[in-house]
This record gives sequence, structure tokens and C-alpha cells, in this order.
Amino acid sequence: MSRANQFTPFIRRRRSATLVCVAAFLVTCLLASCTKSNDPPTNAIQQYVVVKGVSYNLGRLIDFVAAAEEGMQTLAQQRPGSASARSYLAGAKTGWNNVLVQTTDFTPSQAKVVPDLATAVLASKEAATHWLTGLSSVSKQVTSGSVDSFDPLWKKFTRARSDEAKARTALAAASLTLAKMACSLETAHPDLAPSGTSSADCTAATKLAAATP
Repeated sequence: MSRANQFTPFIRRRRSATLVCVAAFLVTCLLASCTKSNDPPTNAIQQYVVVKGVSYNLGRLIDFVAAAEEGMQTLAQQRPGSASARSYLAGAKTGWNNVLVQTTDFTPSQAKVVPDLATAVLASKEAATHWLTGLSSVSKQVTSGSVDSFDPLWKKFTRARSDEAKARTALAAASLTLAKMACSLETAHPDLAPSGTSSADCTAATKLAAATP
């Protein structure tokens, strides 16, 4: 089964109204200006819109993963059985559920355009699922205070922590791919974006490449 087909069950065709409007506006403006021979071809414009849209949503996904991890660390500092432990337990569940929701903001067509996207989204979905499973398994101990601290409960999250590490690696790879694609398109077709945007994307690509093992 191809990566694109594996990706299909884990996504649904949903985008924010704002992103759709921005993308539509960008396509309209660029296509409307394509009267000179050196203007970007239609396929370059369409690919650029996909790259920018995916970059926005992937950035949100990365932020949600970071916030969910921070929520777990905060939960681990609470005394089981306390009101704060119950509150942060609910918050941790919400955090990882937000990650799951954000993984639905990608489409099969985007996965075909952007290499590494499917792997990153599926890895994030798997990590979030296992974190939520682990949280459900320790809910009773956390809320009742049947353990003195969160420390002995960490063993319930061994797989989730491993999956999250894999997801972070995959997300970094997808971010690098997107930055390289944006830089390449903007360099080949300067009319796609202001020079400042092109410079920022190419700088980001360089930095991400340097940070990749």
C-alpha cells in the first residue's frame, strides 16, 4: 500500500475558513497577474499555495505537541488526589486531544505534494493516541491519590514517550522539506513572494538543515 493510501484513513478534508480564504486570495492575485512571460507558471503557483498552507498547519501541530508535553510535565508535579492533579489531568487529556484534532487538518493531495508530510502526521497521531491511552489508564490513581507521587505512573507512558520522540523527528523532517520547497520555489519564481519572505524561508531551510542530525 502506498504512503498516500496509508495516510487517507487518518485525515479528513477540513481546513480553516481563514486559511482557505488566504490561499484563494493568493491564487487569484497571482493568476491575475500572470500576463508577462516571466511570471510564475500555474503549477508553481498551485504548489506554492500548498506548501504555504501545509507550513501553517504543520506549525500549529508542532505547537500543540509542545503544549501537550508541557501539560504532562506540569501534571507530573502535582500531588495525586489533589484538586490541581484532577485539573491538570483534564488539561493533559485536552492537550493531546488537540494534537489529534490538528492531525486532521491535512489532505491526501497535500501528502502527494509534500514528501515526509504523511509520516509526520501519522507519527503525531500515533503518539497522541498512546498518550491519551496512558492518561486513561492512570486516571484513577491520579484522582484518588492511591499513589504518593506521579513517578511510579510514568511506566504507563513508555510507548507514548517513544512515539512522541519519533513524531518530533518526523515533524522536523517535514518542516525542513517545506522550508526547502518554499525557498526553491521563491528562488525560481521571484514574483511568488516578496524578497524578505524568500530570504526568511531560505534562512529557515539552512538552519533546519544544520540542526538535522
